[in-house]
Amino acid sequence: MGKSGISYLDAVWNPILGCSPKMPCAARCWAWRTVARIARVVNPRQELIDNTLDWGPFGNKPCGWSGKSALVKPWLDAPLHWRKPQRIGVNFLGDMFAETVPDAWIDRVFGVVAECPQHQFYFLTKQAKRMHDYLAGRNVAGLRPNARLGVSVCNQAEADERIPLLLQTPAAFRWVSIEPMVGEVVLRKEWLDGQTDRAVSAFYDGDWDAVSRQPKLSWVVIGCESGPIRRPMPWSWAERVVAQCKAANVPCWVKQMDKGKRGVIHPGSEYWPAWAKQEQP
Repeated sequence: MGKSGISYLDAVWNPILGCSPKMPCAARCWAWRTVARIARVVNPRQELIDNTLDWGPFGNKPCGWSGKSALVKPWLDAPLHWRKPQRIGVNFLGDMFAETVPDAWIDRVFGVVAECPQHQFYFLTKQAKRMHDYLAGRNVAGLRPNARLGVSVCNQAEADERIPLLLQTPAAFRWVSIEPMVGEVVLRKEWLDGQTDRAVSAFYDGDWDAVSRQPKLSWVVIGCESGPIRRPMPWSWAERVVAQCKAANVPCWVKQMDKGKRGVIHPGSEYWPAWAKQEQP
């Protein structure tokens, strides 16, 4: 809780812990490792981790998400006490839209967001359909300018599945985190500029604002996997996404890149390429 080590955030806020063990990349997920290490601040913490899973070389011991979730009530009102405006990552130690999270818990999180207009809240989920279904009936919550809704993807298949659902979700700001990028991802043109076939057709039929009204991505974050057994991310993958974003005038944040056997490159390194300038809206 509090100050964030994530380069594009000022703080993290984790009132809900836990995630599905069925997600790809679950074995290498840094979040369950963090939850397994943190102090016992909530009784059900141990229930969030399944010690019977065997990830082989991916961990020091058999472990992973159990699929259960927990509401950490002592942390729920934390942003109410932060007077200085913050860029806050919400529930990065789990997935707020996991199937085991009741709507009532999500309601409480958005209730705090509504009471803190001075902050920007960055939501990130792998459960794009659950987020869409929840917010489709609660437009006010999703459309709050300080609620920045995002999906996490690691390859093209996940991008093709989750980004269209994100773009159909009521929101004032939509973003995607391609991290870890373990497969090349090409962003569809309509995701970046809103020029779908329907919008373009309506434009030529005389609806001159059709394209500008089409939902599109507001921001893109990309980064490689970390850890000693990380899967490679060629720089060309990242450079292509940056070029696509630049062409569409969409800000892009390159969080970290793979430097091969010598490690991961973080911002500020002498090896940081000029094209990887970080941009935040």
